[in-house]
Amino acid sequence: MKRILSAAVVLSLLPFAASAMTDEEKAALEARMQAAEAVLADHSFYNRWKDEGAIDSAKTAEKVKSGAEAELALIEKSVSDMRRWCLTKVFVNACTDDARRAAFKREREVRSIMVAADDVIRADRTRQIRERREANEGKEKKPMEIGKPHIKAPAEPMKVAPAVPKAPSKPMAVGERTLTPPDAGSDRHIGQTAEDVARNQAKAAEREAQEAANLKAYEEKQREAANRPPKAAPEPVKPRTVREPSAPADQHVGQTDRDVSENYARAEERRLQEDANLSAYEKKQQAARERLAKAEAEAAKRRADREARKAALDQSLKERTEAQERYESRKGERDSGLAKYF
Repeated sequence: MKRILSAAVVLSLLPFAASAMTDEEKAALEARMQAAEAVLADHSFYNRWKDEGAIDSAKTAEKVKSGAEAELALIEKSVSDMRRWCLTKVFVNACTDDARRAAFKREREVRSIMVAADDVIRADRTRQIRERREANEGKEKKPMEIGKPHIKAPAEPMKVAPAVPKAPSKPMAVGERTLTPPDAGSDRHIGQTAEDVARNQAKAAEREAQEAANLKAYEEKQREAANRPPKAAPEPVKPRTVREPSAPADQHVGQTDRDVSENYARAEERRLQEDANLSAYEKKQQAARERLAKAEAEAAKRRADREARKAALDQSLKERTEAQERYESRKGERDSGLAKYF
């Protein structure tokens, strides 16, 4: 029961959705639908290149690949137009599925032609490589000339100037230590036993003896420094000389002329393949950008359509509410004044 009610609601809204479009929009949409149906039903591109030997050269194969890419873009645009047309029909999913199946069939046909074109291009490239090898085999091979190795001249030893002796520093004057006599009236041993006092005095005597030994050793070092001979002044360092650059190493040592030419041919082939890959990648990126822009435009258009339909529906509801209010007010005015007595 719920499904029947839902279908009834959808069917009741379809005429309103179609009425929201102007006559010009309906005519343009129908024209795009007819063009899309013609594209999805057109198999002329596949019928022209499907036979064996139809693509007879690499130049023709490149032309066929370009045409195949254009066909894929046209198929994608046609599917988009058909989806837009299907939104105005009662059975939207069935209409969309039919368009999608027709597009899948066309895409399979076009991609099979692209595979055949790639096979022709690959066979032509293989033939060119084989011909170059056969031509190189007929030539007389000469040993590669290897130049004499570049021997660097021995570097001169670095000359270091003698160090300039410095004048010895004067020894530090150390005066005699003066001991401050203790105060006569103060006693520092209050609260200590005789053993503690004797131990403290022994430690003080040891410190004084150690300080006297340190002072004697310091004076001995000062005398030795005064009698030490002065150091010689170092010689100044000469600036570094710039050497001549060495010759580059030969990358083809041990290879014949044929090996070198094959290496060059393979490098050129890799470069051409990389250029082709970059070109194909750029084309795919451009196609993706175009598809994104097209999708954004379609989304913006659908959003505008929804807003227009919603505005029309709100206006209709508002007019119905106002009409109902007018009807209620007029009905109250027509009632008799004696109704309250009965």
